[in-house]
Amino acid sequence: MKLIDTDFLQELQEILEGEFPVLIQTYIKDTTDRLKLFKIALQDSDAPSVYEITHSIKGASLNLGVTVLCELCLQVEKAAREGDLSVAERLAGDIQQAANATCQLLQDSYLS
Repeated sequence: MKLIDTDFLQELQEILEGEFPVLIQTYIKDTTDRLKLFKIALQDSDAPSVYEITHSIKGASLNLGVTVLCELCLQVEKAAREGDLSVAERLAGDIQQAANATCQLLQDSYLS
């Protein structure tokens, strides 16, 4: 699976024109900030916060065609909704890695 649905993102870029870079910058910043909160919530065994954070990342990712991170967050979100943090613990590294790679790709492809 590709990190990003580039066709979807290209269509979005055409629609938003000059506002597109702002959207990408906002996504990168928000995702980075939310991942810090995700780590804290996971360390604190705070399932409701893990749910809310992964739900937010998933929604923002879905809006940009960020497929891998969206799918990972969906898995964690579903489990955290039921109070199960084992999925979050298992996928935390994958989420961080996918987010880092996605943000770098967005930076290099759309902001450089």
